[in-house]
This record gives sequence, structure tokens and C-alpha cells, in this order.
Amino acid sequence: MKTIRMGYIGCGGNARGHMGRVHGLEGAEVAAVCDTVRELADGAAAAFKARAYTDMHKMLDTEELDAVTISIPVYAHGEPERAVAERGLPLLVEKPVARHLETAREIEAMLKVAGVISAVGYQLRYSSTVTAAKEFLLDKQIGLCVGSYWCGTGRLPASRWTVQFEKSGGQLLEQATHTVDMMRYLVGEIEEVHAYGARTILSHTDCDDAMVVSWKYRSGALGSLTTSWAMDNSDWRFANQVHLTGDGWHLHWSAPKLSIKQGGEELREVTDTGPSIDQVFCEAVRTKNQKLILSSYSDGVKSMAISIAAIESARRGEAVRIADLG
Repeated sequence: MKTIRMGYIGCGGNARGHMGRVHGLEGAEVAAVCDTVRELADGAAAAFKARAYTDMHKMLDTEELDAVTISIPVYAHGEPERAVAERGLPLLVEKPVARHLETAREIEAMLKVAGVISAVGYQLRYSSTVTAAKEFLLDKQIGLCVGSYWCGTGRLPASRWTVQFEKSGGQLLEQATHTVDMMRYLVGEIEEVHAYGARTILSHTDCDDAMVVSWKYRSGALGSLTTSWAMDNSDWRFANQVHLTGDGWHLHWSAPKLSIKQGGEELREVTDTGPSIDQVFCEAVRTKNQKLILSSYSDGVKSMAISIAAIESARRGEAVRIADLG
């Protein structure tokens, strides 16, 4: 079996998670890592017996890589993806794919020309709870989808890019994109959104500390998402919750557990198992099979666009159609 040699642009905590999962795979290795912060690059290289770089172009030109994972702050997306696409390498990009939709559209076009395998880090799609939910929903008419992402990330210091709107886009784009993506993945495409944002608790950030978003699905179903990152940062019980209702049934999904009830009785309960996104990506690269990937770059742009539309709606004070974003 061919060993997939992975390169990494970004060596922060999230990137180290990707490296750790690949390091434990048969037929894959962390070959080279790159970060503009030398200490981060050296630390990751030492942990996974890889070569360290601070210049991504040098890494891409020096190493014989089979694919690259890009795990960097939201505002830094763009140039790394261009560099990887120009060299014709498959890439796994952490979500959201960019800070601005224009950047994402440009990269999307480049990747289509390059014809390379792409994946976006919506890893929850690979969970067994999501697989079971999709199976149940195959022949169901969905009436309503309600999601929430409540946590305390907004309490990070003002110096952190995560709580700086120009760099992160706020919680709805940077963090709750996971919930947006899941609500889209389970129900279908979204046509129009209307959102409100509020800053009533956290004074050290220019990001909204709460948002309420309503939308219309192409299928006719309705959706609603509430987000807050002003809670206790140790309490993650209310992060990534999705409820769906239909004809006499109720589906409740969270990352670790799925519950489906009908007529007050439990039809199915599933706890999470399933492959990591890194395992699936390496196999897709090895077999040259894009179909193994549940969220391509283009698909990731669609989920990103929902958050961008909601942010724009809150700014304008009116509904925004996804098609009007360009």
C-alpha cells in the first residue's frame, strides 16, 4: 500500500489534531510541516518526526508530497490554497474556507481548473450519528430544522484574532459554521436568510455575542439557528445541537449522540463512531476518488455563503437571498 506523504500549512492546535490522526494511520505519514512561527513548526516536526519549514513555498518545492492540509486562521486563507493548487496537489482545508466570499470563489475556480481532490474540514459529516440521521431522513418530509451553538469562546482576550470581526467574521462564520453546515447537509440547500445580531454582554470584542438567524430551504422547510459565545467557556453541552421535526417524528442530533422519536417512543439511538476526516482524505488521495469526500471545497463554499448572507442580513436589517451574493 502506498504511503501518503502529508504536508501541513499551519501548526496550531487544530493542525496538530490533524497530524495526530494521520500519524496513527497505516499507510500515511506526517512528512513536512510549516508555520510562520518557528517554535510551532519545530514543535510539530519533533512530535511527528517531520521536517519543519517557515516558508510554505519552500516546503512545497522541496518535499515530495502527496497532499496538503491547510489549518490556519480564517483571515490567512487564500495564498496557501493558491500555492497548493498551482502545484496540483490535493488539499484538505479547515473551515470556513475563507474570510471573504470573493477569496473563496477565486480558489474554487482555481481548484476546478487544477482538477485536484479537495476536502473541507466539516468532520462531523463523517460521524455515524450523521450517517444514521441521513438514512432516516431519506424518505421524510422535513418541516422544521432548529439549531444552536452556545459556548464561551467569545470570552477569549481581545488580542486573539478569533474575537476580532475583521479577522474571524465572528462566531457565525468562524465557529458555528459547523452547525450551519450540518443543518444544510441534513435538510438541503438554503435560499434566503434573515438575521439579527446583538452585543449586550461582551464589551471587549467588536463581534456580536449572540445571533438569531432564520432561513427558507429550497424544499419549503424552515430553519432557525441561535448562536452565543458569551457563556462559561467550560460548558460545551449546548454547542452543535440540531432538532428536526416532521410528520409525528422528532430527530435530535448532537456530535456525540443521535436520538429519533416517533409517537413518544424512541425509534433509534446512536452514539458516535466513524472514521476521521483525515483517514477518509488519505484514502481519497490514495485511490484518486473525490466521491469519498463528503464536503468538497465547492460544497464548503456553499456552507460559508450561508454565514456570509446572515452577517450581511444583520448589517442591512433585511433578508438576503443566497443567489444574490454572487
